[in-house]
Amino acid sequence: MQKRVRAIIKKEERCLFIHRVVEDREYWVFPGGGVEEGDASLESALIRECEEELGVQVKVGEFFTKTYFEMDGEQQEQYIFFCEIVSGEIGTGQGPEFQADSGYEGNFEVEWLHFREIKTRNILPEEVKEIIIKKYIHNFLL
Repeated sequence: MQKRVRAIIKKEERCLFIHRVVEDREYWVFPGGGVEEGDASLESALIRECEEELGVQVKVGEFFTKTYFEMDGEQQEQYIFFCEIVSGEIGTGQGPEFQADSGYEGNFEVEWLHFREIKTRNILPEEVKEIIIKKYIHNFLL
């Protein structure tokens, strides 16, 4: 089973997402990606992924949740952590998402979404979106 890691990065009343448009699908995901063989831990994989995708170094904080899903016929296990940006500049990532010949399809944009927007966007995984709305954003939306 492939392991993946994701970062919930909050700043004031916003969260950081990767906005994807692939063919006719539009969705937002938390930054992160697959755990690679050379990664010493889930946390080190998440630090590497944030550097690649976002161009920032993060401090990995509290574990949030674990989810399961299927991608390309393979079971995936996804670990989500709260993270804090400690240095770097968002938008300077050099990962495969930014390489013309990497095989990535569609658009890949880093976006801050205000808490109010989270409820109306196609945020994946859906169960994580619902937890965030109930636990962290519900009071803000009232």
